[in-house]
Amino acid sequence: MRFQKILFVCFSFFAAILFASPAFAASDLDSGDYEYPAKNCRSCGAALEVDLERSNSPNCVKVGAVFYVRCACGTRNAGAQIPALGHLPGRTVYTGPSCKFPGIITTFCARCDEYMYAEEVGEPAGHTWERNPDDSGREPTCTESGSMPMVCTVCRDTKFEDIPALGGEHVWEQVRVYYPSCTLFGGIVFECSRCGSGKRESLDSLGHDWTETSRTPATCTDPGSIGYNCSRCSETKSTVLPALAEDHTWVETSRTNPSCTTTGLIAYDCSVCQSKKSDTLPALGHSWTETSRTDATCTAAGSVSYACSVCEETKTESLSALGHAWEETNRTPATCTTPGSVDRTCTRCGFTASEELPALGSDHTWSETSRREPTQTAPGLVEYTCSVCGSVKSETLPALSSSGSMSELLAVVSSILSVALGWMSVVANKVASNPILLLAVVIGFLGTGVILFKRFLNM
Repeated sequence: MRFQKILFVCFSFFAAILFASPAFAASDLDSGDYEYPAKNCRSCGAALEVDLERSNSPNCVKVGAVFYVRCACGTRNAGAQIPALGHLPGRTVYTGPSCKFPGIITTFCARCDEYMYAEEVGEPAGHTWERNPDDSGREPTCTESGSMPMVCTVCRDTKFEDIPALGGEHVWEQVRVYYPSCTLFGGIVFECSRCGSGKRESLDSLGHDWTETSRTPATCTDPGSIGYNCSRCSETKSTVLPALAEDHTWVETSRTNPSCTTTGLIAYDCSVCQSKKSDTLPALGHSWTETSRTDATCTAAGSVSYACSVCEETKTESLSALGHAWEETNRTPATCTTPGSVDRTCTRCGFTASEELPALGSDHTWSETSRREPTQTAPGLVEYTCSVCGSVKSETLPALSSSGSMSELLAVVSSILSVALGWMSVVANKVASNPILLLAVVIGFLGTGVILFKRFLNM
């Protein structure tokens, strides 16, 4: 209860601060109406004038200060601190009582309207209880008490009130049965006809009722199996039957012998589990014996005939023609312009054949191999060899004449003109605009040619 009173006082204090009239600030008393303490000059005794720009007045919680203007005599006089005024009780605010807390009177300062203190007034009003419609509570049974939820209509506080047990023993009545299955438990649900309490009793699971539906007998090497179905829930299961032995005991029951081209067969039965198996015997294959032979020649095929010594089947195999075994007997090499030839003879049958070798090219590729210059008394000679086929040719150079001839003169002049024209093609662009200069150059070359010709005649 003491903690609740403290909480209520604090709540009332903050409510008064928030909802009461605004409090004064510390500077609200700083005005020209405040009477600062008077003071005389310490030197001349004249009354000093207060320096209002520097001075500030005190309020309820803040100290003030007074400063004075310099005296006419020039003396500076010290100011003074003004003590805080302290709060002065003023207006009050009344807060009515609640269900759990008494009323409160809150007092504020007459000068700054700050909170000063709060006082409790009267007693709490108390709760007004009624059943809580939002909570169903717990109904009493024959052996256990119940609870009724209550809510205050004023402050919405809640509580529970006990409802005593009905007393006596339960009167149980069966209301529902859950039948068990092969794997799941069942149960019976009861309800008391007096208080509505319930209880449940368990029923054990029934277990499967197995019936054999299939059977695969075991053999010597393979296990068998038995299949079951449950007659109640259709569940299935299977049981493995172990193999009868580590291996079969086979007994031959029939045999078909193989031939040259067909396989044979041996059938077996197991004397323990009656299993069956068969083994295949491979075909024997023919045993061939040669009966006749026609040998192959260079151009004609031969043959070999065989007969099987077991089944008397026959076959014939062809022998391919041997082809000629050629030996070269003569060769005429080809040149660049003339084809050659190769003659061959078969060493096996004596047949002969000739094969033409094509010419090596359309013309010879001559290279000069030796030269003898002509004189005035004997002709010259130039020899050439083809670099492709090795053919050789020669050319005769005529003897030189002592007096010279017109053809030789023309050859010299032609050589001189050729040199002149070559040089002129270089300088043509520079002298093309000056025909006189071009003519002088040509005459100069012609004069040089005449001089060289005269020297040639004197040789």
